[in-house]
This record gives sequence, C-alpha cells and structure tokens, in this order.
Amino acid sequence: MPRGATTSRCAPFSQSLVGMVALTGQWWLEVRSPGKDEVAAHLVNLAWNGLSHLEHDPLLRTTR
Repeated sequence: MPRGATTSRCAPFSQSLVGMVALTGQWWLEVRSPGKDEVAAHLVNLAWNGLSHLEHDPLLRTTR
C-alpha cells in the first residue's frame, strides 16, 4: 500500500493486482509465449516498481 494511504484503499489496490494477474494468466493460456517465468517476472516488475520505475529486463528470482 502506498505511503500515507488509508486502509480504505486496500480493496481497490488488491483488486487491481488480482485482475492484472488473472487476465494476464488467461492471455498466457491462449498464447503460451513467452515462458511462464518471463511473464511472472514482468508481472512482479510492474506490481513492485509501477509503470514509472519498470526494470528494462526483469528476472524472476526463485528458490528452486
């Protein structure tokens, strides 16, 4: 949640994130490209950094 935001803003933010992931997942099921890890890395990049601070080439870091 952004600094200074009230808890009443939690619902719109959480719904936005869920929608972003759900719709991207539906799209990916149709095209299956790029790979899941790359798509996940871009979703995390957008959710974490926002549009104004996107990393140029994001990587998904996992503990496998």
